[in-house]
Amino acid sequence: MDGRLDYNLCSRFLWTTYNNLMDIDRHIITFRIKSISDDLKLMGKLKEDFHKKTTYPLTAFEDIFLSSQTEYRAVKNVTQQTIEKLNFLHNKEHAIDIQKKICQQNIDKCTDKEKLKKLNHELRLLNGTYVDIVHMMAKLKEIHKINAQRLLEFENTYKEDFFKVFKAQTKKYQSSMLNILNAQAYLLDFLLWKEAKTSNAILKHFQSLDIDMELNTKTYLKYYLGTLDEGKSSKLAKELFSLYKHLEEMQKEYILIIVSSPQDAMEYELSIKQTNKNYAVKSFINELQCIKWAYTNTVKAIVIEDVLQTTNAKRFLEHYHKHIFSKPKIILIGNAYSENSKEYVIHKTLAPNISSRALSQELSTILSS
Repeated sequence: MDGRLDYNLCSRFLWTTYNNLMDIDRHIITFRIKSISDDLKLMGKLKEDFHKKTTYPLTAFEDIFLSSQTEYRAVKNVTQQTIEKLNFLHNKEHAIDIQKKICQQNIDKCTDKEKLKKLNHELRLLNGTYVDIVHMMAKLKEIHKINAQRLLEFENTYKEDFFKVFKAQTKKYQSSMLNILNAQAYLLDFLLWKEAKTSNAILKHFQSLDIDMELNTKTYLKYYLGTLDEGKSSKLAKELFSLYKHLEEMQKEYILIIVSSPQDAMEYELSIKQTNKNYAVKSFINELQCIKWAYTNTVKAIVIEDVLQTTNAKRFLEHYHKHIFSKPKIILIGNAYSENSKEYVIHKTLAPNISSRALSQELSTILSS
């Protein structure tokens, strides 16, 4: 089975469906469905985390790329150490400057020669230390200027190329993650409704809502949207309308042909395709393959011959409606059997020798009614 659902569109409604179906019948959540749902949740979180971390390429450039470059990291460390030393020396310069001023004030007030001598000596030492600090700060500022320029040149050399590669790789991995999520969403959706179709509780629930179409997310969503006004809907509802359009494209409505002759099957299919271009057409001569295919596709109408290769229309339709919860319109070719049942209605019975063109026209009339 190969398929994709747009995860970005279907995620919210998929989990709503999951929870609602589980509330009706918890037994449909098999080990496989639970495992896939857990994987989908985990992958969804990874996607969100990846999006957050790739939203700001400059941060990635600085925190990831530059920090992993040995040469850059060494210069960056020296630069940081230089800044710390400059901050320390600046504070020390400020403190000594205050001490000098206090010492000078004491000298100006002092009248004792011996004490004055000591104060002058202290001031000379402070001046000497102050000059050394100023000189050291000048050298460190020069070193800092050179290293800052080296860092800037390094950044400018690689920044543009990094952004190009980063953007391309981000897009690549986002696409890969989304493909995985799309496939996981499709698989979860498929298995969820596959189990739902086996649940009497769920079948009764949808029958009570007068829903007799194929049980799937599109049908469920259509039922919900039937109560909404697309023109006046909320942002969430508008997203759901977009999801429905997506599901219409993904889940095509088919006209199913099941006859005994390969030649008839080919002619009917070709003619119906030319006349009913809004629908896809699928033909079979093998009844078992037909049932298996119909189980995973949406059938709008069935064109069936009264006598098939290994069974007849009556038994085929009974089996079809026993395993597939939908009521497509039915055209019967032949007169061997033309009775309705409580499960289905035969909308038209046609002569065994009807032409493919006439069949197509009759089908068009029925589909448009």
